Amino acid sequence: AKAWHDPHLGSTTDEMLYIDGMTMARGHSTVTDQAFLWNNMLEIGYPIIKNIIQIEAFASATYLKKYLTKEIKKTDGWYYAMGAGFKLKIQGFPLGLYVVKDATLLQSTHRWKWLGTNDNSSRGVRLAFCISTSLI
Repeated sequence: AKAWHDPHLGSTTDEMLYIDGMTMARGHSTVTDQAFLWNNMLEIGYPIIKNIIQIEAFASATYLKKYLTKEIKKTDGWYYAMGAGFKLKIQGFPLGLYVVKDATLLQSTHRWKWLGTNDNSSRGVRLAFCISTSLI
């Protein structure tokens, strides 16, 4: 599909959209220089020590495209993550440590690729050190 607008004209890599694996698409590797980003996340938390630490579970789906086109395809650019962990609730110190399972939907094969299953990790589950953007 031909792009109807090239966002790279007049833009630097730093001005383009990205996922960092910490605030969006937790646990994934960094992907930069993108023109379109759509991020969905569901988080459920329960305080263990009020206003200090909470346990949290999350699921997210993030869509990225390098060029703008008129449609969003179901099978390319999707980054999925789900997991659970602990998050600090101290104001100004929004850090969390999560056990994360990542997946992506490949463009060419239209199949799920569960990340981490080709290495020696425990069924593709990994630890992710994340920064929270929530205000509460």
